[in-house]
Amino acid sequence: MYSEFDEAVAEFDAKMIEGKIDDHSFHSAMPIFKNILIKRFYIDKMNSVLKSVLERTSQTNLYLITGTFISLHSSKNSNWIVIGHSNKSEFLYMTPIFSFQSPISGSGYTIDRYRLIDENAFDKFDKKSKIEFSTREFLKPFSIAQKSGRGEIFDIINENDKEKSFSLRVNSNPIRPFQINFDRSTMETFGITPVDPMSSNLTTIFDLLADIANQSSIEYLLPFAKHELHFVRWRAIRSIFSIDENVGIELVKKACFDRHEHVRAAATSTMSQISA
Repeated sequence: MYSEFDEAVAEFDAKMIEGKIDDHSFHSAMPIFKNILIKRFYIDKMNSVLKSVLERTSQTNLYLITGTFISLHSSKNSNWIVIGHSNKSEFLYMTPIFSFQSPISGSGYTIDRYRLIDENAFDKFDKKSKIEFSTREFLKPFSIAQKSGRGEIFDIINENDKEKSFSLRVNSNPIRPFQINFDRSTMETFGITPVDPMSSNLTTIFDLLADIANQSSIEYLLPFAKHELHFVRWRAIRSIFSIDENVGIELVKKACFDRHEHVRAAATSTMSQISA
């Protein structure tokens, strides 16, 4: 059944022009999010998920996701979820997505906002990048917070441990292929993580194959040394080097002239260590 939720989300998606999402265009869709929120359209959608479980329809796996959230809708333009909030993590994650979020249960929660000290660092990631605390706000039930996809972090603080808190959230599709990870205590970055699960799975496989170090894997790793994402390219090269230094050293030499500066820097550093 095409519900009121689905109709509203289709209207929301129509506003999202792929590849041109920014703070202004995303903000223009807030009235649609607010309408879904105030009229509680998400409740019928969650009921339909339960119905699909009972009927064992093929859609079940699209909606039920492992973890503390449930996916209500996913398209090339937006992802709608109901998410539960737990204790704060050791780290802070700067995801390259725009989002609206609102508490739909409990008494609300606090949001701490962080931002990059150097705003240009979002487009040109640097290992020396740091964040700083920006603002703190209390979000009451059914009030809306907007997060920028360009250099901002939302840190949800659920101060009432005895109360479960859930939010309705809509995310844009990522505008960058990776998120930047920061240490909460030092505010310094300790690396990046692919946003796309497939890229994340690839790099995990690369690391495992490097640890196993079987020569047969090189044939299958080599094509990924030319992957479109720079961090996938470098991880593939690094894994090949771990398996066979002779094959790997040639790839590292070529990587010194890679089109991405991070790969060039990593390759140059590796060559310096080898030569030392």
